Amino acid sequence: MRLTVENLLKSEPFKDSFLAAGEKGLDKNVRAINVIDAPDGYKYIKPGTLAITSGYKWLEDSKEQEALIKNLAKSGASALGIKTRFFDGILPDNMKKIADELSFPVLFLSDLLAYSDIIDFFLHNIYIESNHTFERLEEVQKQFLDLIEHRSVDWIAKKLFDYSGKEVYAKYGDKVSHYNKQTDIDKVLANQEKWHKEKIAFTEIHDKSQVYLYSLALGGEIISWMGYEGHSNDGTGNVFWIINDNSPFSRSDLYLFNYALQATRTEIKKHAVEYIETQEEIIKQLLADACANKEECSSLLKRIGKVIPNRASILLLNTNINNKHFEKMIMQMIKCTNDKDYFKHMISGNYQDNFLILLPDIANEDLDPEKMITALGEVIAQTEELRAGLGSVHELSDLRYSHTEAEEALFWSTHQSTLKLYHYDELDMLKIIDHRLVKGINIFTDPYLGQIKEYDNKHGTVLLETLSIYTKNLWNYSTTGAELFIHPNTVKYRLQQIEELTGFDLNDSELRLNLEVALKLNVFQSGE
Repeated sequence: MRLTVENLLKSEPFKDSFLAAGEKGLDKNVRAINVIDAPDGYKYIKPGTLAITSGYKWLEDSKEQEALIKNLAKSGASALGIKTRFFDGILPDNMKKIADELSFPVLFLSDLLAYSDIIDFFLHNIYIESNHTFERLEEVQKQFLDLIEHRSVDWIAKKLFDYSGKEVYAKYGDKVSHYNKQTDIDKVLANQEKWHKEKIAFTEIHDKSQVYLYSLALGGEIISWMGYEGHSNDGTGNVFWIINDNSPFSRSDLYLFNYALQATRTEIKKHAVEYIETQEEIIKQLLADACANKEECSSLLKRIGKVIPNRASILLLNTNINNKHFEKMIMQMIKCTNDKDYFKHMISGNYQDNFLILLPDIANEDLDPEKMITALGEVIAQTEELRAGLGSVHELSDLRYSHTEAEEALFWSTHQSTLKLYHYDELDMLKIIDHRLVKGINIFTDPYLGQIKEYDNKHGTVLLETLSIYTKNLWNYSTTGAELFIHPNTVKYRLQQIEELTGFDLNDSELRLNLEVALKLNVFQSGE
């Protein structure tokens, strides 16, 4: 039985005690007892405590009497018990008025009731209540965890409602469960900017799920709830709320909510694994023979709410990096689209030795695919070891060609230090080079650049950098000088040094072409 102030007055030890004020607070829970006889004793009172006192300290001071009632009510105390003899069985009017206004019960305790009797009574009843609660919660936890393999998030929400008796709202993807509907959820969601949010106060629950206590003032009413809001690896948002009634949340409510979340995570994890495996199976079929498997792929896609696009490109990312946040970063890349329609067409998963994302070639008024790819590049740039290659857009039947192109682009990205995301369409002359010969590139570059590199290393000069920028600026002294922040004559002098060192004639058109190719390939040389 729940121990309330009203039940307390009906118990044997309190049979000769009576209520002096605060009748509307009789349903307050009583969880502990504390004796106070010091003026600042209220500072040490925890919520749910029955504070008892002789009242002697407050006999003659009306301001202290009023402050005592106000401070105890503010601290969350359940009631104040005062010995009758010091007040001649009559509560001062000022104390009664404030206690009634605050719905804070004040009890007159019988002079025959010893403090030891009260303490014994509480120890016995609180032990029984705690033991009963523990046994009940243990059984509830067992049911949640034993049956989750054969149930659903909706079933968990229903059980949480059954056990707690409170209103429960759960949302997973597009599926909503709402039991004991009392609250206008749409209005609550529409006023999210007005939510008051604070971290859960029960320290014995070591929970990393970010459970918070929320409240919202809506139409003169305060709505409060215990909530968890998360995001699954498949991009599906999930929300779990247990909404309060008139009584405050108890420790049992928190335990029940925590068990429900444990079961929910298990259920979501099961779906997430299936979701990932299904996507990877679709990727295999699309790249093997897209047309032949389109019907089978459509069936698989339907299970996870995806739709095959007509045209798409492949983005590949290297996965051989030492980054424990890799998966989280990949999801950040996917979420950066911020477009539900686009997400329905996007497929991702591990394929061979890389992580693959199928990027649909669709556009609407809210999404520009080029801007989305730029956003992906910005996310990729956040991780030092990460490299990516992007194939060009192809019809679905030719998607394997985009994969081959993405492999080429990824290879060149991993063999240089500047660009982290390479587009196949921007590879230019690298498209015709067999990347398996990259270790032999120096056979071509050394005759043109070897002497210059050796001279720079020995003398600390920047002749190779000057030559590279000179070719990039179409062999123009002025624009090269401006980019290097030096005078055009200094550029000319450095180029003359190169001619004297190598015997080159930098005005020779065929030599210029070979130098441009050598400089382009130089960043891919082994060991650089």
